[in-house]
Amino acid sequence: MLFSSNNQRSQTGFSLVELLLVVAIIGILAAVVAPMLHDARVASKKASAISNLRLMYTAEHNYFMQNSRYANLTELNSFQGGGLGAMTSATALFSNGFTYQMVPLSPSTTSLQTNFTIESDGYTSDGSPAKYMVVANGSLQEVLPSSRYLVRFN
Repeated sequence: MLFSSNNQRSQTGFSLVELLLVVAIIGILAAVVAPMLHDARVASKKASAISNLRLMYTAEHNYFMQNSRYANLTELNSFQGGGLGAMTSATALFSNGFTYQMVPLSPSTTSLQTNFTIESDGYTSDGSPAKYMVVANGSLQEVLPSSRYLVRFN
């Protein structure tokens, strides 16, 4: 009889086999969940870039209503109270892992009376380049990793 003697203590804790089994189960679950988390990160970065471009598109049209022309990025960020991101140079704005620039980099006041193009450059979580672009007519396009039309805001 295993527990009949008062001198023997009862066994407590887990055996090595039980611990190895738990570690193996956790490893299998981690291997299944990790790719899903990675895909979610890539999707969230893409959604963030597209959301920022939509915000910039709306801000450009609000600026146009007040000033009869579109804004460059410095003016646009000031118009939004600095809420679009951090200006890294006179022509580039950084937000959520993406750099936003006008095309061309320094558009003239004359060209901003009729049109604007803002481009976002960044990298997805897997390291591949990502580029999106919005223009004055409301067209939002994914330029990289594959060129395709995403949506038109109007």
